Amino acid sequence: GDPWVWVGHPTRPRPPRDVDSPRLRAGYFAMASYLVVGTGAVGTFLASTLGKNGARVFLKARSSPKREVAKLAARSNVRIVQCYDQLQERLAAEGAGPLQAVFLATKTYSLPEAAEQLVQAGPALEPTHATIGCYNGHVIGLDEIFG
Repeated sequence: GDPWVWVGHPTRPRPPRDVDSPRLRAGYFAMASYLVVGTGAVGTFLASTLGKNGARVFLKARSSPKREVAKLAARSNVRIVQCYDQLQERLAAEGAGPLQAVFLATKTYSLPEAAEQLVQAGPALEPTHATIGCYNGHVIGLDEIFG
């Protein structure tokens, strides 16, 4: 997929997708930003795949990630953060727009807590497109948290 998303003004015409000039492209597009919560196999795979394909990806870990996860993240241009305040600082420092999607890739039993923390982080981290749960099974109560 294209890691670039249209952020132009409603009255500005959309440029063609094949714009090659980074300078010209920067005037019309911004790199898509994603948050992946969880540094297990699913979260790390998802974050590294998005990162390798050119997206701006933040991987949220509860604590210092394992060495293998940190190496893979570095090779994939994935930024690791340990709290939502740190994520907001990194987004601001990089001039990133809003998150396009948030992927919750925690263990099933940790999902409600992770979702609640994300909601409490405030509207600045609310994605423009979707919050996606990446887990096996159904977690009762998530529909109440996200509406």
